[in-house]
Amino acid sequence: MFRLNGGMMDGASAAQRLAAELTELRAAANVSLTKIEKYGKDQPSPVNLGRSKLSQWFNARSVPEKGRPFELLVQLLEPAAERRSGTRPRGLVYWRNLRDEADRERAPTVAGTPPIGAPAAGQPLVDRSPAGDPDGETADRLLKLLPPGDSWFKWLRRAETLFKVPLFVSNPVCDALEALEDDPVDYVDPTLQAAHNKLLTALTALCWELNGMTDISDEGTPVLEMSDPGTPAERNELNRQACAARDAFLPAYKEMVNHVNAKGWLNRRSPAPHEADTPVLSVELHAGFSLADGTAISMPLYPEGLPHGEDIGGPYFFVVQAANKSTVGVEIAGAGIEIDAGDRNGVLIPYHFPHRRHGGQTQLPFRVGGNAAFQALAYAASLGHVYKRIVDIGGVPRRVRPWVRAGSGEKVDGHWLPVADIMTMIKAAFEDPRAF
Repeated sequence: MFRLNGGMMDGASAAQRLAAELTELRAAANVSLTKIEKYGKDQPSPVNLGRSKLSQWFNARSVPEKGRPFELLVQLLEPAAERRSGTRPRGLVYWRNLRDEADRERAPTVAGTPPIGAPAAGQPLVDRSPAGDPDGETADRLLKLLPPGDSWFKWLRRAETLFKVPLFVSNPVCDALEALEDDPVDYVDPTLQAAHNKLLTALTALCWELNGMTDISDEGTPVLEMSDPGTPAERNELNRQACAARDAFLPAYKEMVNHVNAKGWLNRRSPAPHEADTPVLSVELHAGFSLADGTAISMPLYPEGLPHGEDIGGPYFFVVQAANKSTVGVEIAGAGIEIDAGDRNGVLIPYHFPHRRHGGQTQLPFRVGGNAAFQALAYAASLGHVYKRIVDIGGVPRRVRPWVRAGSGEKVDGHWLPVADIMTMIKAAFEDPRAF
């Protein structure tokens, strides 16, 4: 059984533990995201603690970068929690250690075949640790902020337009600029220094374009949207400028990573035998119920009837559960159910789960760490309405299967289930079985 509302899941990653403890601390402090954002802006040297960034931290979709923003958040919340609810402060050392553990867990694994900058065929890889080397340590910090081959890079490289940019792309990019722009970077190797300066210039230009967009996450879609200056031509010009900034940034980033790879710093360890560049996901469809105290839980589907017990009742949900069976983290960008409606042309009808749960909590996108699980849920009644519409137009739903889509665009399907397996839940959600 998994608890869905604020409870920790079995096999929680370090990032999930960090997010859960930050969420509990904020609840004890009773401090809103708006107040946190204002607190950052009011500092003598303003700190970016924007709502979209904080949402990523509190929902485990990103790990806070090391440094002042994260520590300022802790320094605000701990005294407030102690005053309001008597929560004993744990201190910055505790929070730094927890953040560092989550950061190590998500550190890029780029051994074997780097996503970019690979050496020529037959060229041996030199395994030299950057530890103790000032150039290597600085380069290592850069790659932790902007990991090669991660979801942000894949999306940015493939995007045809930048009218809308997911937060899992904009947040790492702009967070990296904030962390790097004030650092006194002085590489010993002048080639690395020149490549770093070029990258920082291109990164600044790209973030300038992203910062001019509007965060529409409150509307349920975790993206930045390009502003509307008045006419389609003007909006297209904004998109052209943003794409030009992107097209200047990507080669500068690749050049920097290639220089780091030439030093032998991109391949610092050999992966474990079970590790892979692509996480291994298994996807299942479960039933979701509500307990008397309002907590949502999930259990296997009950085709023959609902489980008995006074503690279990509505509202009823369908739950897509994705288990990551590798040690490599993955971004889950979407989840849902696919319906085979009996169309002779083999048309499958997708049902997309919402980005926010019934209580307003953001559930998508979500980053799943290695050997961890993720759950998205949607009202059973919503799927019931889709079922009725299919029947109304002459379709005959035969089977269903759950699916998730990774941030890279890869779709992972679960097993097909007969439609009868979900009908008990749908009928319970409608309270009138005669509707079906």
